[in-house]
Amino acid sequence: MNRTKTNITRTTGANCSVGRKPTKPPTPTVAGANCRRLREERKMSQGELAARAGLSRGTIAKLELGTYRSPDLSTVEAIARALEVPLEALLTPHATTDVAPYIEAFLTSPWAEALAPTDEEREWLGSLPEMIWAGSNPTAETIALLLQWHRQTRLQ
Repeated sequence: MNRTKTNITRTTGANCSVGRKPTKPPTPTVAGANCRRLREERKMSQGELAARAGLSRGTIAKLELGTYRSPDLSTVEAIARALEVPLEALLTPHATTDVAPYIEAFLTSPWAEALAPTDEEREWLGSLPEMIWAGSNPTAETIALLLQWHRQTRLQ
């Protein structure tokens, strides 16, 4: 019996192989998040959207999940036609999120303890009144990555 190839699902929902760390689920692109939102608003299944667009259900699922990162323009156009929306409706970020409560949660998290943001960095984070997110709200880890990006771009 070969146990190293056995897949298991943890309570986090992430898939991993025995002996390996769980992998994070991918983050949908703007097109993927908008595709799901618009499809669900129309009460369409992935299969129905795929049939209308002339694509496979797997293509729609991968786009919405974020595992299909760079679809062809013709694919996105077909989805827009099937949803009866302009192409911009799929390619334009949809919502903004007030980031203040998420920054506060970050500042009290182990991420902030590990990164020890300076007063200047805290001020910079506080100057971000809202952010555009593709599909989900920011987490302490997301804010930590944003802070790390800010540090790197300041040094260049």
